[in-house]
Amino acid sequence: METVKAWYYSPEYKELTKLRQSASTGTLVFAEGVEPHAQAREGGAPGYLIGDIEVTDPDTYAKYAAGVPETVALYGGTYLVRGVQGEVAEGSWTPKRLVVLEFESLERAKAWYDSPEYADLKKLRQSASKGNLIFADGS
Repeated sequence: METVKAWYYSPEYKELTKLRQSASTGTLVFAEGVEPHAQAREGGAPGYLIGDIEVTDPDTYAKYAAGVPETVALYGGTYLVRGVQGEVAEGSWTPKRLVVLEFESLERAKAWYDSPEYADLKKLRQSASKGNLIFADGS
């Protein structure tokens, strides 16, 4: 976390921040990831599923959280960030529980999300939480 903060507050990035803020709006959040990993990049860019989740039923959500890693692994996915709140750098976003999953491709991320292995767990998550999920192409 300290490395990203040092970059963000560096004099070099401060100059770029002025340019970015004059051309766009949004919120930046720092989030500490899970242990380092190495994922093969053969054949193209990785795909990501990014979520901001608010847990409404902790007991049911705990069952979801216990079951989902196995399904992620079946599709070659890995957690980059799992269940942290993050720290807002700019803007007004107040994330609750950030999750970032990385897959070998965007297609693989979508295949996991729509998979029969994840279907029942998805319903469990939806009954125990609310939030936003997006797919992002790593290219």
